Amino acid sequence: MLTYSASTVILALAFAACAATPASAPATSPLDELSRAIRDVSNHLNGNVPAGRMIAFVNVQSGSVDLSNFIIDDLIANAVTDRVFTVVDRQRLDYIRAEQNIQLSGEVDDETARSIGSFLGAHTIVSGRVSSFGGYFRLTIRALEVNLGGTFAVGDVGPAGGIIFYDRGRHIDGWRWLEAASRNLVAPAEWGVYRQNVIGTSTALGTGRQNTQILVNHLRQNNESGRAAELAQNFTQNGFTDWFLPSREELNLMHINLRQRGQGNFTGSAYWSSSQQNNRSAWFQNFEDGRQSYWNASPWWAVTKRNALHVRPIRAF
Repeated sequence: MLTYSASTVILALAFAACAATPASAPATSPLDELSRAIRDVSNHLNGNVPAGRMIAFVNVQSGSVDLSNFIIDDLIANAVTDRVFTVVDRQRLDYIRAEQNIQLSGEVDDETARSIGSFLGAHTIVSGRVSSFGGYFRLTIRALEVNLGGTFAVGDVGPAGGIIFYDRGRHIDGWRWLEAASRNLVAPAEWGVYRQNVIGTSTALGTGRQNTQILVNHLRQNNESGRAAELAQNFTQNGFTDWFLPSREELNLMHINLRQRGQGNFTGSAYWSSSQQNNRSAWFQNFEDGRQSYWNASPWWAVTKRNALHVRPIRAF
């Protein structure tokens, strides 16, 4: 069976029954037939799903976890090698699944697929099923095109009810737009982990989410709570829970594209970023004059990680 429409790609291929644990099968086993079937699936996706799309391989339903993982891993490996699509990392998918309590053990329906796509910024969601008949298995792969809800311009209200402050033109690594929450957190907060070096944070655009998770891990190890990164990560607006503390460059874009245009309802002056400078200080920005600084970089304001500054969560989609 082979069908294609504007919204779905479905491919079903038969292959000989193989062992329940694929990794234990010899090189000349029916596992080779399965690999060829997976290769045919990849070729079909390459020819029918528009190139350049962000694609997520979410699950393959079968009676064996090993078999399902083998098929998914091969599909991802083929897509990475072929370089026709950008593939969503499985760790990112696992994170979204846990955050949104999405069940992927059974068949993925259209509503679930579209929900996954909206959170990941994926244009295409691929799922599958393995069924048996006689001495053969049947592998059916389905690719669903996801409507990501049109486009947004800087200054528009975003999906989470915040304000779009950056558009990089196309989806890369699961996101295209940055959306700022519509308000500050209720009260200023400390950065935390004073006199400790938080290794791995970056000042670059696109790193705020990773910075936030690194920082939250350190805060938990220190039994610190109520700090800026944790509060940003726990923020909820319009049902969206994927917020984080912006990196230094993301914070600056929020100042340029919102604050300087009189948007965003920013109150107060100093806002934390998720980018550490050293064990005593982290980058922050004065939203009155736009200057970015940290404790020992400028004499105009002595701010350490123990100071309580404003927090404005953002999200990427």
